[in-house]
Amino acid sequence: MIRGVILLLFFIFALPIGIVYFLYGYQPEIFVLIGVFGVLISIGALSGMFEDYNQKKASKWAFPVSKTSKVNRLTNRINLTAKVKKILSIHIQSVKSSIEQTCDNTPLTPFSNFKFVGSEVKADNDELEKILESEFKLLTTFDKPQLYQNLEDHIKYIEGKYVNDISTIHIKQILIENGIQQYISEVKEQLLTYRKNLTYAVNSTKQSLSIISSGVKGEANVNNELSLYKDIWNIYSGVRFEVDGQSIETDNLIVCTKGLFSIEVKNYAPNGQYNIIVTKDGQWLKQLSNGGKIVPMEKDVTAQVNRHLALKQRLIHSELKKKHGEDVPYILFQPMIVIANDTVLIQNDTDLPIIRRTQIYHHIIKKPDVLTAEQVNDICSIIEENRLPVKKYSINTYSDNFPIVLQELVNSEQILRRIRENIEKPMEIASNEIYAIKE
Repeated sequence: MIRGVILLLFFIFALPIGIVYFLYGYQPEIFVLIGVFGVLISIGALSGMFEDYNQKKASKWAFPVSKTSKVNRLTNRINLTAKVKKILSIHIQSVKSSIEQTCDNTPLTPFSNFKFVGSEVKADNDELEKILESEFKLLTTFDKPQLYQNLEDHIKYIEGKYVNDISTIHIKQILIENGIQQYISEVKEQLLTYRKNLTYAVNSTKQSLSIISSGVKGEANVNNELSLYKDIWNIYSGVRFEVDGQSIETDNLIVCTKGLFSIEVKNYAPNGQYNIIVTKDGQWLKQLSNGGKIVPMEKDVTAQVNRHLALKQRLIHSELKKKHGEDVPYILFQPMIVIANDTVLIQNDTDLPIIRRTQIYHHIIKKPDVLTAEQVNDICSIIEENRLPVKKYSINTYSDNFPIVLQELVNSEQILRRIRENIEKPMEIASNEIYAIKE
């Protein structure tokens, strides 16, 4: 820049004055004219040089215009240039042809009506546990986070990037004409319903499995404990009778010379979620561990135990009278509620025996003999003759609801992916061509 200024001043001032002086000597008037014309020429020349210099300097440090900003600027104008119009026209026509071909090859069929219903299954507790374990595993296979994400990405891309973009308003019309916008609404609704129902099914099954597994595990723990004494006591597990049209179940019955013992197994709070308080009037309460709040338990355990005792005693006495006449003595069952874990804490303010499984032997063995060997045999015969198969309980399974809908969602993801590609590829080419336009 400086070198250019020096050369300019030399040729405009120094050289002409030197030539005149050499040829004609000292000529003040001519030197003044040369100076005036030289100043005017210098101003024009220097202004041009400085402008070029500033432009070069600015271009050296300016950030390049991003592709996105340039394309958006050129396509978001109300009056598009001829070049932009031509590029968009060509590639929008390509989008139209591709989408129509996709819809012809893969029709946008309506979704099935998702009627979420439970299938009733009847089984005993041991069977239910296995059924629910299998059901839970199967339900988890229907949870497809990647599929959900893909669907949401395709929908977001099609709706967000093109449906509301002024530069591709014609694509919106193409989507409407081919039923794609309506199809997307149906996909979103079906996906929402699927995920909501699957969450309910998984949580419901998990809760039922937890309850049943806890009970089964508790009963197994007590049965293992009682098996130690099978040589000295008559032990019956999972006994069901029907008395006066009512079905009653008992986890364990023990018949020995010490008496008749009816055991109800409870596996409350195996993880220590709460403690148990049994008040003097027989009310069962839960004391929550997260702050000590006390709330009633869902079932009246004492009332349930008393009802079952009364019906079992009636059955045994009725059968004994058939064998030995009306004068046979009334034999009472002695209740025991056995807590099947060593975690939950119990405060028992009643005289109802609430004990751990390891206390069963000591609770019974310290009692005096009240039955003869003959009475024990009679009662055992009555139990064996009157016991019924274990009751089967009903529970709902939900896995049948999901395979068809899942396959529909998989198909939808493939369709929307193809539609997205039909838009994305031509518009990427169009974007590159618009960016290459020289303004």
